[in-house]
Amino acid sequence: MILHSRNKELAEQLSKWRDHGNSVGFVPTMGALHNGHATLCSMAQTQADKVVVSIFVNPTQFNNSEDLETYPRTIDQDLDTLSSLGVDAVYLPNADDVYPAHYTQPVYELGPLERVMEGLHRPRHFQGVAAVLDRFFQMLPMDMAFFGEKDFQQLAVVRKLVELRGYDLAVRGCPTVREECGLAMSSRNTRLSEQGREKACMIHQGLLDIKKQTANVFEPELVAQTTKKWTALGMDVEYLELANGYTFEAAQPGALLSLEDPWRLFAAVHLEGVRLIDNLALKS
Repeated sequence: MILHSRNKELAEQLSKWRDHGNSVGFVPTMGALHNGHATLCSMAQTQADKVVVSIFVNPTQFNNSEDLETYPRTIDQDLDTLSSLGVDAVYLPNADDVYPAHYTQPVYELGPLERVMEGLHRPRHFQGVAAVLDRFFQMLPMDMAFFGEKDFQQLAVVRKLVELRGYDLAVRGCPTVREECGLAMSSRNTRLSEQGREKACMIHQGLLDIKKQTANVFEPELVAQTTKKWTALGMDVEYLELANGYTFEAAQPGALLSLEDPWRLFAAVHLEGVRLIDNLALKS
């Protein structure tokens, strides 16, 4: 496993691999790796000849300085994990390698993605996500990039960025990896107490309950009931919505839910000072 801290050196290595006919898959992470990241790496290994993983806690996507400061950092453990997974290269940049002194962050026209759910509740977050990925895609020769569907709206942002910039790059989504109780795996889960983790497991259960009780018409009272249950457990519910998985437009009360439309339930809650998100396809 090759380690690189400078993008120029890594780009030269990736170019050599591609010149020899190898496809390159890229898995961007912020570290604190878990089985969800391992699954992304495994998926990349089945589709690309060479796999490179980045570990970079990107400051531009945090709209909360405290969240940036408390984000878990476990670099030694992460490198051991990636070595055991057999990835080919790891990119460990400092901020100045990603954002040099002359860098000015562009404004990305992300449309409605910035006005609903994650975009609404985390101002400038998706601009920061687009910025760091734009830099990675510019600097590093690659053929595919892999992302988890837990961050489903972010996945749409990545695809929008690739469209805007015209990158010749395939964006692959990987199904959400869950703990045994159904909790979506996240680096932030490590900040939960044992009791908090038990409560957090009810997020997925709540989404499943709505899914099971929803027929062909959207009933807002199901969302209200689940919100009430989560609140009783000590969760601060930021949003719980049923929205179209392509347009991200929220379903209206009484709306007919066609099987042809990719309706998904989306949720974000705060528990023990930790922000947790999840989503679930309504029809599957």
